[in-house]
Amino acid sequence: MTAGASDAKGGDAAEFVEVGVLGSQENARAVVSWQGKKVAVVRHGGALYAFEDTCPHQGASLAEGHVEGGYVHCPWHGWRFEIATGKCRESAYGTLDLWEARTEGERLFLRTHGSGS
Repeated sequence: MTAGASDAKGGDAAEFVEVGVLGSQENARAVVSWQGKKVAVVRHGGALYAFEDTCPHQGASLAEGHVEGGYVHCPWHGWRFEIATGKCRESAYGTLDLWEARTEGERLFLRTHGSGS
């Protein structure tokens, strides 16, 4: 999930903004505050995934769950969310918001949402 530094979308520029640091090792994790939400970022299978950190079921931090088989598992009740789509396997109750992430060294960037996102 890497891209250039900026992208035009719907007439408004959407760009990457530095939000923190993320280690370079597999399964490195970070939680950052971004656009009014807590966002978990994980390095898994050679890619970066950034998703809403709060489980919609009962509010657990998904960054504290484990990632396996393309899913993050809620540490409280085991609900599984596909990290590439945000969809929950156990219920249609909640889908996680996703963000595009990239790194430069250990510097972590998230993409801002342009209009229409």
